[in-house]
Amino acid sequence: MNRSPTNQQKRKKIQNIKSFTTSAALCVGILGISIQTVQAEGSRSLYPASSPGTASRANLEWRTEQTGNLITRRTLLKVYAQAGEYILLGSSAVGVTRTVLGVTTTGDIYVYDPGLVKGQIGSETFPNSPSFQCTSQTGKGKITSRTQELAGPKSIDGTGNTNGYTPCYYQAPSTGIYDVVIFGPAGFNASGDGSVTAEIGLTGAGNFDSTQGSGVAAWDVTVRSSTSSTIDSTGRLFSYYLALFTANNGRPVYATVYPVTTDGYRYRTELRGLDPNGFILYGNEVGFFDSDGVSTLYRNVVGTNGNVSNIQGGASLARPQFPTFFNLLDPNALTYINRYDRFGAFQSTGITTAPVAPIVGSASFVGNLSGNNSKVGNGGTFSFNSTVTGAYEIVIKGSGSTDFDPKNPKNRVIRGYMNSSGTQTTTWDGRDNAGNFFPVGKNYQFTIRINAGEYHFPVLDAENNYYGGPTVTLLNAPASYPADLPGFGPTTGFYDDRVYKTKNGTIVHIGATQADIDNNNPLCGVGAPTIRFSNQITGFDTSTNQRAFGQITGGNTNTVCTGSFGDTKGLDQWTFFPSVAANNFLNIVSPDLTISKTHTPTDFVKGGTGTYVITVPNSGGDATNATQVTVTDTLPTGIIPTAASGTGWSCTISGQIVACTRSDVLAAGSSYPNISINVSIDVNIAATSVTNMATVSGGGDGDNTNNTSPPDVANIVTSSSTSNLILVKRITRINNQDYITTVNGRSDVSPDDDQYVASPRDTDDDDTKWPSGYLRGLIHARNVKPGDELEYTIYFLSNGQNNATNVRFCDLVPNNLTFLQTAFNKQTPNDGGLASADQGIVLSIGSNTVFLSNAADSDRGTFYPANDPNTPSFCSSSNINGAVVVNITRNPDLPNLPQATGAGTPTNSYGFVRFRAKVK
Repeated sequence: MNRSPTNQQKRKKIQNIKSFTTSAALCVGILGISIQTVQAEGSRSLYPASSPGTASRANLEWRTEQTGNLITRRTLLKVYAQAGEYILLGSSAVGVTRTVLGVTTTGDIYVYDPGLVKGQIGSETFPNSPSFQCTSQTGKGKITSRTQELAGPKSIDGTGNTNGYTPCYYQAPSTGIYDVVIFGPAGFNASGDGSVTAEIGLTGAGNFDSTQGSGVAAWDVTVRSSTSSTIDSTGRLFSYYLALFTANNGRPVYATVYPVTTDGYRYRTELRGLDPNGFILYGNEVGFFDSDGVSTLYRNVVGTNGNVSNIQGGASLARPQFPTFFNLLDPNALTYINRYDRFGAFQSTGITTAPVAPIVGSASFVGNLSGNNSKVGNGGTFSFNSTVTGAYEIVIKGSGSTDFDPKNPKNRVIRGYMNSSGTQTTTWDGRDNAGNFFPVGKNYQFTIRINAGEYHFPVLDAENNYYGGPTVTLLNAPASYPADLPGFGPTTGFYDDRVYKTKNGTIVHIGATQADIDNNNPLCGVGAPTIRFSNQITGFDTSTNQRAFGQITGGNTNTVCTGSFGDTKGLDQWTFFPSVAANNFLNIVSPDLTISKTHTPTDFVKGGTGTYVITVPNSGGDATNATQVTVTDTLPTGIIPTAASGTGWSCTISGQIVACTRSDVLAAGSSYPNISINVSIDVNIAATSVTNMATVSGGGDGDNTNNTSPPDVANIVTSSSTSNLILVKRITRINNQDYITTVNGRSDVSPDDDQYVASPRDTDDDDTKWPSGYLRGLIHARNVKPGDELEYTIYFLSNGQNNATNVRFCDLVPNNLTFLQTAFNKQTPNDGGLASADQGIVLSIGSNTVFLSNAADSDRGTFYPANDPNTPSFCSSSNINGAVVVNITRNPDLPNLPQATGAGTPTNSYGFVRFRAKVK
C-alpha cells in the first residue's frame, strides 16, 4: 500500500477492564483528547473542562483485592523529577478520616524515592515507611472543589495560581522515577468498594467526604522547578496501570491517555464513552496468552464471573507492561523508566525516544529435502533478518486460499517474539491453521512481517461500549518508512470477537461448536458487534463505531453469556506498526505415482491376441519410498490375460486380475520399466468395445487423485484391415567396430544402465514378431569425439493385421553429425539408380538388402542436403542438417522388393534403413 507518514501510522490499544464487585464490571479505558494547555497532571487530565456533558468520572482506587488473580486493584502512580525539583501533590481525600468498627483511617498521599518499591507490576511491595507523607504538612494537599481541580496547585509559597488548591510538596533529592500512592479515607490497606458520584463537576459532597472509601474522586501530581513557580512540567506523570471505578453502568467514560511501548512507539488513546463500571486500564504487547502460556492469543477470553477468572480454554491474562502517561510525555523521562518483558519481568531501564523502522529481509525456507522443498507432513525452517526486536508474523497461503489472512483455516500463521535483532529462525510442522497437512503443491507463497510497536488493550468485563470507542492513534511513526498495507493508517486497529479454539483444542465459549467457528459466529452475550471481526490484514479504523457492543446501560449479570457482550469477558483490541512484508515461496512435494496404458493392435480381433502396455512414472518432486508399489489391472470380460511381465516387476494372474509388485526406489521424473500384458480375445465375445483401467498404489505416493489410468478403449472386430508399423533406432557401428550384441528390448538393459532410455514406445523392442536376435547395436554412442564415424540402423516392423503400403521413411541427420555420402559406394546389389552416384543409404526388407544412391533417381533412396527446398513435406521438421529419405514400398513393375511390407511375420514384414555419419 502507498501511504504517507501521516496516513500510514498505526495504533494499538490495550485496555484491561475487570469487575471489582459482583455488581461492578472491569474495563480498560483510554481517553484521547485533542492537545490542550495543561496546568497539572491527574484527574484534571482525565476529566478536563472540555469533557462531554454525558461523560462520567471514575474514581482512582487503592485496595487489596485482585483482578484475575494477577493485578492488585490499586493505582501506583509514577512521576519523573529531576534533582531539586518539587513534586506538588493533592487529592479530595487527603486528611479525610473514616471510622469503621472503632478503627479510624485517613486519606493520604505517600511518595517513595526511586528504587524503593519492588516487585512485578500489579504485585509491588513497599517499604514500611514512605519517603514523604502529605499529611505531615498540616493543612496542605486537600482539593475541595472542581475549580481547584481544574486550576491545579497554587505555588508552594502561595503567591501564584491563587485559584488552585494548596499542595503538599516534596523536593526530589535525586533525578529519577518516584512512586506516588494516593489512597482514600479507607486507608492504605483498604478493601471493599468506595462510593462514587461519577460527577465530572464534583458537585456532590460525596466527592470529598469519607464515603469515598477506597477511592479518590479528584487527585493531582505536578512537578515544578521552585517554590514560587506556577509553570508545570507536564508529561512527567504515568502509571503502568490505573485501577478506576464508576460504580455502575450507564456511566460512559471519556478520557485520554498516552501509552508508550518498550520500543518507543507512542499512542493517544481516547475511550469515547466506554461503559465499564470498574476497570483497570493498561497496555502490553500480548493482550492475552493462549493455552500454552507463551503465544499471543489475538482473541478475546471468556471467564466465569465479573473478575474474569477461571478463563476458558486454558487462556490467561498477561501483566501490564507499558507506561501510560496523562499528557504528551517528556522525552527525558523515558531514560529512567523501567522496561518489562511480556511476562512482567524487569528487562532494563530506559525506553528509546525515536523508534527504529522495522525492516525484514532475506526471507527464506529450507525444507527437509533440497532447497525450499519439503515432503508432505514434514514442514521445515523459516529464516529472516530483522532490524528490531518485537513480534513477527509468518503467513503461508494455503491451497485454495486467496489471501494472507492469518486466521484463514486454509492458511498457516506462525507468530513469535524476537528478543534481539538480526537473524531469526522458526520451525513449521507442515500443517495449516485447521491442523491439516499442506498438500502437494508448488510455489506456496509466504509472507513475513515484523510488528513493531505492538500494543494490546485488553478490556476486562466492560459490559458496554455503545459508542464504539476507544480510538487509538499512533503519534510518532518513523520519519521515513515504506508503504505495505492498503488503507493502513494512524488509527488502524484489529479485533476478533468470534468463537475460536485454543491451542489445547478447547472451543471457546462453553456450548459453542465447530459449526460456530466455521460460520464465524460471535462469542455469546447481548449486543455483539455487528461486524464480528476486523480485516485481519488491513484492520479497521478505530475512530469509527464499527466495534460498538453491548447496550446503552445495564447488562452486568456477572454470569457467562447472560449479560451484555463485554460482561465476564476480556476483549482484546490491538495495533502495531508493520514492516513491509518480505515474500518468498516454498514447495510441498512427495512421490506421485501416475499410470497410463495403451494397447496393440488398434482393434482387437475376435479369436486373436493383443497386448496392453502399462507405464508408471513418478511425476512428483521426490523419490518413492522403498516400500511396495502395486499395479492392479482387472481385465474386461472376454479379454483373457495369458502373460504379464516387466523388468523388475513380479506379476501374477488370478482369473481376470493381473497384479504386479516391486519395492525399489523410483527417482522423481523417472518411470518404472513398462509392464506388458498379453491377452487373447474370446472368439465369442459379445462386446463391440472394451474399456480397461489400471491402478497403482504404494511407494509413499502423496497424491492419490491420479492413481487410476485414463480409460483405454479397444474396439472388438471380427476381422481387421488395420496395418501398423513400428520403428527401433540403434547405433550399429562406431569407426571400424561393428556392434553385434543383440538388444532385444528392455530385457537386455537395466534401468540403471546408461544404455537404458525410458519412453512410451519401449515395448516396440519386445514385440514378439521380431525375428529372434534381429535387433542389435547400442542405444547410446557412449564417448565419441570429433572425426569418429557412427552407423545408424533404423529397424522397422509391420505388425498389424494387414500389409503396410505406401511406407515412406525420413530421418533428419543430427546437428552434430555430417552425413557420409560415400559410405557404401560400389556395394551391391542396387535398386536401380544412377551407376555413377554416391551410395550412402542401405535398405533391407526381410532377407533382401540393397544399396541406394543419394541422388533423386530411380531407386528408393535420396539424401537431401540441409535446407534443400525439395525435401519432402512428410519429413517431421525442418531440414537444417540433411535428411535421409527412403520409399520403403514401391511400384510392382520395379524389381527385387515387394510393393508392400507384409502383415504378421512373413519374410517381407520387417527390415531396416542404414546410413553413416561423422562427428563434427
